[in-house]
Amino acid sequence: MKCKILILIGFLLSFFLLESSSVIGSGDSVAILIGSNVGPYLESRDAFLEKLQPERAETFYLNRLSEKEIEAKVQTGNFNRIYAIGETAFVFAINHFQSKDIVFSSVLNPSKYLREEALGNIRGISEMIPGDLFLEVINEISFKKKILLQTISAPESLKDFLPHSDYENDYRVVLVQDYKDALKYLLSPVISQDRSIILAAPSQATLVDVFIFNGIKLSLENRIIYPGYFKKMAEAGCLFALSANPHNSGIEAAEIILQGKKGIQHFESLNQVDLSLNLKTAKLLGVSIPEELIRKAKAVY
Repeated sequence: MKCKILILIGFLLSFFLLESSSVIGSGDSVAILIGSNVGPYLESRDAFLEKLQPERAETFYLNRLSEKEIEAKVQTGNFNRIYAIGETAFVFAINHFQSKDIVFSSVLNPSKYLREEALGNIRGISEMIPGDLFLEVINEISFKKKILLQTISAPESLKDFLPHSDYENDYRVVLVQDYKDALKYLLSPVISQDRSIILAAPSQATLVDVFIFNGIKLSLENRIIYPGYFKKMAEAGCLFALSANPHNSGIEAAEIILQGKKGIQHFESLNQVDLSLNLKTAKLLGVSIPEELIRKAKAVY
């Protein structure tokens, strides 16, 4: 009888160990895709690995290897999970590895690029900061001038960027899908009234940097608020920037795997993002930033 019990216990233990081998940290491996080795991406990666503690992980930089090289290395490495950090890595992952479990941290929302039935194993953190958070900061500043809001999400999601609220009555909103049109509207007498918003989504990712640099320059010259969506934009001259906290993004991406969450998680409040302020720009624009807002800022320039 005792022998049978021992055999049964041994069988149950072996079954448990077999099942647990698929759990992260006990056999899973993760290929981490990063567009480039910039600070926020690395911070997300390190937080992700610290939280997840996978048995095996390797980082692949898209700016160092060709697409074919990365695809081959990931496939031959038998990685069963992909963690894509940033827009470039996200697009690369959904184009090459849809058969694998893809977790991402990106401002791009996969539902804007893929049909619902094609989402499959794709889940993660959408870092796109909603337009109402930008307007929340702008309202605290109480600067009634033109505002340029930029989203690098898909053009068809432009209207979703602003909240469905009374803001449409408080602001004049102009939607454009090309950075040249946005810059033209910045200087246009048609958009001369206070509290006007030019909402722009460059249709090509390669135009984003051009848009940013020209947008910052023209916004400073013409006393226009141009909120940034990452810290470097505030450092470069934007009055302020709101961006997803990269450390939190990495932690939340890991928790999606650990807790078996499905779908897309979103940042929904000002407490979940990093605020950066440029006081030099504020002085140039004649803006008075409340002390309470300055205390909330993660970085002040």
